[in-house]
Amino acid sequence: MRIKLVALLAGAFGLAATTMASAADMAVKAPAPYAIPYSWTGLYAGVHAGAGWGTVESNVDLGGFTLPISSHEINGPLAGLQIGYNYQMGWALIGLEATGSWSDIKGTAPCLFGIASCTTKTDWMASVAARFGGLVGNNMLVFVKGGAAWAHDKYDANILGLITTSASDTRVGWLGGLGAEYRFDPRWSAVIEYNYMDFGTESENFSGVAVNVDHKQHLIKAGLNFKLF
Repeated sequence: MRIKLVALLAGAFGLAATTMASAADMAVKAPAPYAIPYSWTGLYAGVHAGAGWGTVESNVDLGGFTLPISSHEINGPLAGLQIGYNYQMGWALIGLEATGSWSDIKGTAPCLFGIASCTTKTDWMASVAARFGGLVGNNMLVFVKGGAAWAHDKYDANILGLITTSASDTRVGWLGGLGAEYRFDPRWSAVIEYNYMDFGTESENFSGVAVNVDHKQHLIKAGLNFKLF
């Protein structure tokens, strides 16, 4: 009987030792997975929507005397596409982004001392700008941007309801802005930004009359970006 009890205890001890060794071996063979840090470097494309507002002022130069024509506000919605490339250097990021937007930014106001009605409409805009930013954690990017901007403007003037004259032009100016972008997926991110566009003063031809038009504009946009590679 004693011999059987000793043999039974020895077998139980051997089984326990074998189980513990197997568990230890499994722990060595299955280390905790290592998360590869996300990189912002790469090409991306996306969509955006928002609103724009600004001021348009016009005058006529009469040989040393400036005759004011109009000063009115414009505002309206916009929507479009963007494509860009980011290069991450540690916590810092540089990039280049191009955008194109359809817009219905417009405004009408009395002009020429109240005897006419003047309308301005921006029907599309585009920009190419550099982005400089820094990462907050690994998922949030804050940035500033600056570059060139284009806008296609249409101008109409109706005088006493009898005479209508118009002009159109693709304006060239500069852009400055800032924003934030949040990555909520390895490929998807949401972005919101503010842009200021200054197109300066250019001379527009209204039925043979040269009118100086000054155009400044503000944009607020929200969008989604998809990292292509």
